[in-house]
Amino acid sequence: MILYQNISRQEAAWIVRLRTAHCNLNKYLHRFGHAETVTWECGDSEETVTHYLLWCTKFDREREKLRKEVGIGGMKVEKLLGFSKLIKPLLEFIRATKRLTF
Repeated sequence: MILYQNISRQEAAWIVRLRTAHCNLNKYLHRFGHAETVTWECGDSEETVTHYLLWCTKFDREREKLRKEVGIGGMKVEKLLGFSKLIKPLLEFIRATKRLTF
C-alpha cells in the first residue's frame, strides 16, 4: 500500500498501531493491567489515539509543528493516519513526542 512506502518497519508499525488503537497508550494498556489508569500524565482525559494526536496538552509544542506542516484541515485523525502525504509529518510528531517508543 502506498501509505507504507518509503518508511521503516518501525514507522509502519506505529501507524498500524495507531490506526487500530492497539498501541502503548494508557486507554489500551489499562485493559490488560499494564497501566494503572486510562488517563495520561496531563490528566486531561482518557489517553486515546485522538487525545494523543489532537488534544494532549503535554505535546502542544510538537503538535503545533505538525499543524504547520499539514494545515488545519489535516488535523483530523482519519487524515493523519490515512493520507500518504501526511505520514512524514505525523512520523516527525511521533518521534518528537517519544510517546510510542518502548
